[in-house]
Amino acid sequence: MKNLLRIVFSIAILLIVIGTAEAQPKKEQTRDHGAREGRRMPMAVGLNLTEEQQSKMKSLRLQLQKEMLPIKNEIGENSAKIRSLSTLDNVDLKAINKILDADGALKTNIAKLLMSNRQQVRNILNEEQRIIFDTQKLNKHQLYRQGARARRMPMHKTKKHLKEEGKPKR
Repeated sequence: MKNLLRIVFSIAILLIVIGTAEAQPKKEQTRDHGAREGRRMPMAVGLNLTEEQQSKMKSLRLQLQKEMLPIKNEIGENSAKIRSLSTLDNVDLKAINKILDADGALKTNIAKLLMSNRQQVRNILNEEQRIIFDTQKLNKHQLYRQGARARRMPMHKTKKHLKEEGKPKR
């Protein structure tokens, strides 16, 4: 009887989690359409793409989204399963680990799809555009690292920093 009650309770929680997740508006739905348009292909900025290249990139992006949608949905389902399994009185770690392994494989598939798409985009570009495209990726990484360094720095100068600069304490 207790096991049946636990199963029913787990299913109820799962349905509630799925229902609330679907009720939330997507980030793209809350944004202005014009603002969203410029963010669709951030890597295409500064490449001076021809109309043909733009249409090919758009079709590649659409194809990628179609391939990734079921995988992302499955990852979401797995997250809900893990949440419900981890809140039970007797947690089944074997079941959770099995779901986590499946989740890892799904995320690996997404990474492979993204890399494949990136290479297809590179094949569309001419040599000059490829150099800019590859440099943009590097620059984004460098900007991220600079941002990480900035977050480690104190927002205001402490007594220690003032002393190091040779300024008197206040």
